[in-house]
Amino acid sequence: MKKQILILSFFSLIITISSCSDRSKIEKEIEAINKDLPAQQGSMRADKIEMVHDTIKYYYTILTDAVEKPNDENTKQAKMIAIATVKTNPAFKKLLNDNLFFSFVYRQSDGSIFWQVQVSPEDYK
Repeated sequence: MKKQILILSFFSLIITISSCSDRSKIEKEIEAINKDLPAQQGSMRADKIEMVHDTIKYYYTILTDAVEKPNDENTKQAKMIAIATVKTNPAFKKLLNDNLFFSFVYRQSDGSIFWQVQVSPEDYK
């Protein structure tokens, strides 16, 4: 449970893109941010950000052994937190008019996907 709370709270530490809505500018900002990654915060590491079509993907690694994969309820709660973050974090605000998807991918230290949460334009509008 403690590790799940850590994962959820890490949403408030998301490295976000604060440039304007032009796709080329977004991609340049992602490239600039990625130069400073990976960046570790406690038992989490922000690995990279990428833009795939209309989705900005944030990749993280959980550096400690996870107790168990989150259940459906944990995933619903994480999605609600992610939606609230996208709606209220000023760094996301400039991106909301572009109808982008935001995907938060958490991997275990062996590289396997542990958890993934996606926020769609319908979620934050």
